[in-house]
Amino acid sequence: MKKQLLFTAALLAMGSGLMAQSIPDGGFETWTTTKWQDPQFFNSSNDQNVPQGAAANVTQTTGYAGK
Repeated sequence: MKKQLLFTAALLAMGSGLMAQSIPDGGFETWTTTKWQDPQFFNSSNDQNVPQGAAANVTQTTGYAGK
């Protein structure tokens, strides 16, 4: 009986720590626009490259979302 109780307690303790964190704007569908575009809530090196005349490293494109 003690083994079963200990096993159950261990499973409950492990299961409570397996909560996943959500990613804000996980589909990268919302973009902020200044002189360049970045996914909302994310930063890229565009803020360093674009003002110096270089091409943007992160760009918004249409793509495929599926399984």
